[in-house]
Order: sequence, then C-alpha cells, then structure tokens
Amino acid sequence: MHYKAKHSGELPFVCDICDRRFSQKQILDLHTRARHIDNDQVEKYPCPCCEFESQSFANRIIHFTRKHCRNYLDDMKDGTGNEITCTECQKMFKSSTAFYYHAGKCLDSIQGIVIPHLDEVLTVG
Repeated sequence: MHYKAKHSGELPFVCDICDRRFSQKQILDLHTRARHIDNDQVEKYPCPCCEFESQSFANRIIHFTRKHCRNYLDDMKDGTGNEITCTECQKMFKSSTAFYYHAGKCLDSIQGIVIPHLDEVLTVG
C-alpha cells in the first residue's frame, strides 16, 4: 500500500469534492468525513490541550502523544523507521504511528509520572 500510494502514482479513489486521490476507499471515506461533512452528529474526540479534533479515538491518542508528550517520549523511543522499541516495555513497532498510539497507554502505566490530561485523552467519550 505504501508503494502504491507514494511511489507508483496509482491512486484510484478520488474525492468528488476536491479531487484529492487516495490509495484506499477507507482513507477516502475518512477524508470525506473529516474535511467535507459539517455534521454535528459525527462524534468528535477533542484534544484537551489545543484546537485539534479527531473523528477517531485512536487519532486523538496519537496526536496527543506526538504533540503534547514529546519531552516524555524522547527517552521511551529507541530506533527509527520500522524498528522502533519502547524502552519502558520493550515492545517493537514497525511505524512511528503505532509507537505513538502505544506510548499513550505505556505512559499511563509508568509509576511516579504525571502527565496533565493523559487520563482524559485515554478515555472514550
């Protein structure tokens, strides 16, 4: 999928509104809901620290850990690319996105560390 999206130019799914192209229909659907639907009934997951809102609970966790927990994560992240290890629990990840999703949960389990708003971010609703 990465090769198809980034290197082959083969992006068969096209947004009817802005003509942006995508490699997968699911990504096109997420794009449409996020960018082109102004619907109050679509559930949103706001970040408690900034203006960011996501239509996905997981994306809120990823956003929060990337943008608001950098100083905590510098010591937790070992490696780059498709070989990232969490130094707290030794789990390995094939992408930084997977690591950042995991990091929110791992940060929550570290004794003696208090991260403002972390509990709120990790709670659905």
